[in-house]
Amino acid sequence: MTSTDQEGPVAEVRGAPSEPPEHRILRAAAQLAGTAILAGSIATVIGFVLTFGVPVLIFVFMAFPWGFVPLAATSGGLAAGASVVVVRALGWSSLVERLLVPLSAAAGSVPVLLSVSALRWGIPPWMWAAWIVVAVAAALYGYRRTLRHPLAEWRPVLVRLLVGVGLAIGVSAFFVIPFDRSWDGAVPALLVLGGVILLSGILISLGPFRSRTVAGIAWAGLALLVTSVVAVMLGVSLQSEFAREVAPPPPTLWAEDGADRDPRTDLPRDPAEPAVPPPTLEEGRAQFAALAAATIDAAGPDARWRDQPGAVVREVDCGDGTTMLRIDAEFAMGEITDTTTDEQDRTVTEANLAAADRIVLAWSAAGLGTPEVLHGEPILGGAAMSSVDFAKVDFAFGVAQPRIEGRCLPGD
Repeated sequence: MTSTDQEGPVAEVRGAPSEPPEHRILRAAAQLAGTAILAGSIATVIGFVLTFGVPVLIFVFMAFPWGFVPLAATSGGLAAGASVVVVRALGWSSLVERLLVPLSAAAGSVPVLLSVSALRWGIPPWMWAAWIVVAVAAALYGYRRTLRHPLAEWRPVLVRLLVGVGLAIGVSAFFVIPFDRSWDGAVPALLVLGGVILLSGILISLGPFRSRTVAGIAWAGLALLVTSVVAVMLGVSLQSEFAREVAPPPPTLWAEDGADRDPRTDLPRDPAEPAVPPPTLEEGRAQFAALAAATIDAAGPDARWRDQPGAVVREVDCGDGTTMLRIDAEFAMGEITDTTTDEQDRTVTEANLAAADRIVLAWSAAGLGTPEVLHGEPILGGAAMSSVDFAKVDFAFGVAQPRIEGRCLPGD
């Protein structure tokens, strides 16, 4: 069977004017691609709408990534359309064409799949098979529609292609881009692009216009609509970007070295910040010893300390001839194990919180000033105890962690 045998049902339309064969080949390929892309986009939109009418379907919609369907249909349809052009241009048989359409759709979907996988930080292995199946199914659907109902004009082909591409871009941008990046400019820009392409296809479907006046009004309306959508999307993007820039930086974990960052601002510590001159190392040792004793007394006799004797004062070399004092203790008011009950866990946790409150009050009475609540936690400054930079109580699972960070003090 030759190419002439298989071109008949596809390209020859009764009553159609004579035209070069390459026009028929290109139109058939564009019709195949447009039909595949439009089918994938419409299927995704219908699936999304059905989840609102039938809530139970939301689990099906979320389990299968429907947002990938338009991308798979687009890559498969374009690759299959390209294979049709190659086969017919080279005069190969219809059997080769039928075999090459699904194979090219599967192969052509792989590069897009790799790109989406990188954007989504990897996708499950089963998604590879699902993606390729969707791409092949969309390409075969477009191919069969092209064989059964070949179009003899370019206008319906372009309408189908533009509307499908516009829907695919918009739907894919909405579903594929990760949520935490959705409004960083990517989604608005892609929605505008998809909307412009879709509207162009709809406008082409309304023509040819009866007069230049009607055509001018139609194109002016399209330009006004596109400009409005672009302005709204641009405003949303700029507002989101401006809000992100002016927002305070999120709190981070405590730095490993207390001398590196200020816990009250979470910014790098300024060595020239303290206005009160630091005491001598001997005076700092006396202050930390008093704080350690106050910590142990406030926790009470039921506290089980990680170290002995409870709150241990450690000395850290600052590297410039000065020394920083530090208390990094840990205790629990009971034991939480896998065999204890929830009531026991709650009792221990509540006791840890109560002991932490007593410790903060004891620190304040010892001269660390009034606690200031930042990020939901009380933090005390040096106040009368100028050897202390800050003091706070952290919590881990089942334990409380009193922590006092000192300033770098000159030696004796």
